[in-house]
Amino acid sequence: QESIELQITLTDNEGLNGYAITESSEEPMEWISIEGKETSIKYTLTENTTYYIWVKDRVGNINYQMYSTDTIDTQAPQVEITNTLTDWGEKDTIIIKATDDVIGISGMSISRTEGTYNWETIENTLSYETEKEVSENGTYYISVRDGYGHITTKSIVIDKIDTMLPTIENLQTSTDWGTTNTITGSLKDNESGLRGYQITKEKVEPKEYIEISGTSFEVNYEVGENGSYYIWVKDKVGNVYQTEIEVNKVDSTAPVLSSITNSSNGS
Repeated sequence: QESIELQITLTDNEGLNGYAITESSEEPMEWISIEGKETSIKYTLTENTTYYIWVKDRVGNINYQMYSTDTIDTQAPQVEITNTLTDWGEKDTIIIKATDDVIGISGMSISRTEGTYNWETIENTLSYETEKEVSENGTYYISVRDGYGHITTKSIVIDKIDTMLPTIENLQTSTDWGTTNTITGSLKDNESGLRGYQITKEKVEPKEYIEISGTSFEVNYEVGENGSYYIWVKDKVGNVYQTEIEVNKVDSTAPVLSSITNSSNGS
């Protein structure tokens, strides 16, 4: 509870003179005046400590009684949030550590919208730690609730998850006949960046890639045969995109001299 209300009854057969409530065992210097043989007062406690309740009669005799409490809770839980992904990856893990030294933690929520809660019930515990795996970039709101209902909310921005495939733009071949043909195109990846590319004759992902880097790369790849070619591009996380292009302007065959005749007269 956030506070405790004490009902205190003071009595003295010869008559009361004053009372005081302190947090020290030393006799108080200031007293609140009271009269009569019996008086009832109400006093609200707002902190966990030991209180000294003093009473004095008209003659000057003094008595006190101690009252201790450790069940007052006015503080929300303490929450610490970190994540494990330091470089680009397909997923990230949010690490949540929370403590509540009085009543204990009773619930935890992760939401993509501030002020919206998806409470997971926790058996009241003074210390709580958990991990939550996420697969999308964005702001995550982590809320922890104690047994009294105090809520602490903290946010964390996740921005290193890459589930987007790289792209190939302006893919084309030469339109002129030649003994070879050139495949050109722009490779792009705006998240983790490019790792490599390869061009194959079979639709089977290559085991080795030509290493590249950055967020864009211009392909200029010469081939010596007509037919279908498969272009593969991989980003740093490992996402792979593949597409196909047809090459049909390669002429590597020499012309054929099919016949020779002598057109001179009489031949």
